[in-house]
Amino acid sequence: MSMSPRLLRPRESFTPKSISGLALWLDASDASKVTKNGANVSQWQDKSGSGLSLSQATAASQPAFIENAANGRPAIEFNGTESMAFSSSVSSFNYLHNATGATLFFVVKPSLTSNPNAIGYFFNNNSNSSANTGVSVFFDDRASVSRNNLLSVLVTRGVSGQATSSIAANNFFTAADSFAVVTIALDNANATAASRIASYLNGTANAEANTSTYAASSGDASANLTFGNFGGGGAGGTYAEILFFRGILSAPNRSAVQRYLGRRYGVSVA
Repeated sequence: MSMSPRLLRPRESFTPKSISGLALWLDASDASKVTKNGANVSQWQDKSGSGLSLSQATAASQPAFIENAANGRPAIEFNGTESMAFSSSVSSFNYLHNATGATLFFVVKPSLTSNPNAIGYFFNNNSNSSANTGVSVFFDDRASVSRNNLLSVLVTRGVSGQATSSIAANNFFTAADSFAVVTIALDNANATAASRIASYLNGTANAEANTSTYAASSGDASANLTFGNFGGGGAGGTYAEILFFRGILSAPNRSAVQRYLGRRYGVSVA
């Protein structure tokens, strides 16, 4: 007996707010949440209800607003010098590095050109150093260190040489200049080291596993969370939508968000 076509249709009523724990929702297609300065963006407001916003007051450092970037929807494009930061307290994103953990979703094109031979931060609040507390996520395509379309995730606890967890997944992105749905689960207090970080490209799990076993930090992050350039140059990235959930989502809920983003942006999700 075949299934009714009605039952095979996507759940059009689903939104990220359908799942509890939503802590950040940045959507470039919501004009009411994007403040423009000409062709650039000076503020990108959260729509989860948390009251947070990314901002950049310096015009020369503001990312560009790109119409029809992903499946007819706009996106915000950072080059190697542009950045936006949350002006909230450094404690606002402690769930990313402490025992609470988080599940993160990005609709992102990780660089402005294919094979950029460069590094570019998704976000950072620890200067990519284990001596600080926080998280860094970046794209790395530098041939000089044998990296190709690599995804790096580093969760730090403020003790030099003792990261809570990290992965460096080479060949993670199948195409550097294509939009993708990237998912990162940070289960920082998991007793099984290999389960502390999980990453997915368009719904498919990456095999790279963390090996660190140091305890998660309970302190504040070392800096406010910043997207784009962080303390030095690097390739850019283009973001259409960003979602942060506190805690680790169940597999069905994670898949529901991935499918929702895939439908919106024309990305094939497993």
